[in-house]
Amino acid sequence: MTIAISSVSGLLTAFQDHLSDGRKLSALTVEAYGHDVSLYLGFLVQRHGESEIQRALAQARPADVRAWLAGRRDAGLEAATSRSRAMSSLKAFYRFLQRQFGIENAALMAMSGPKKPQRLPRPTSEQDTADLLDLAANLSDEPWVQARDVAL
Repeated sequence: MTIAISSVSGLLTAFQDHLSDGRKLSALTVEAYGHDVSLYLGFLVQRHGESEIQRALAQARPADVRAWLAGRRDAGLEAATSRSRAMSSLKAFYRFLQRQFGIENAALMAMSGPKKPQRLPRPTSEQDTADLLDLAANLSDEPWVQARDVAL
């Protein structure tokens, strides 16, 4: 069952209403997801035209999404975490499209987000380090005492 999409802006508004009213997401999350989906829809409209948006949404390939994400990265506007959120936004959008309009795109739903760079462990403060050393000095050599203390 496919229902015609009347306009891109109407589709975006319906998606944001779904997020805030239906899923009860925070206003900031709705805004961020709306921003990501707006940019994605703009990308598709630029490539295919607004009159073909329904077909473009249904037939979008992972390569199209990767091109969109790469364009955001190349513009220097986004960190890896933002691109990862954008992928989450798209998946939420496609779940919405499937429920409301019967538009399915299994290839995009199977995609994983961009890999985030590994972070180095954060150092502890001087006080935390001193506390850890004091704790280590007070450890018992008795295995049953160690097991008891770890369980606490």
